[in-house]
Amino acid sequence: MKKAYNIAIIAIYFGLLANMVVGFLPNYIAITLALLILVPLIVDKLKHPKTNPSKKNS
Repeated sequence: MKKAYNIAIIAIYFGLLANMVVGFLPNYIAITLALLILVPLIVDKLKHPKTNPSKKNS
């Protein structure tokens, strides 16, 4: 399930990059969409830290 999710994110991200290169989308729209995709990934890493086992906030 997690692997399929990551593959979907990568596919969407490369699709956005292709749109930016071809010029179908204005750059700021593509950047905004990319941020909307990347921010949940960053939040997910912060919620489930693998290399930082700090339990102070829990």
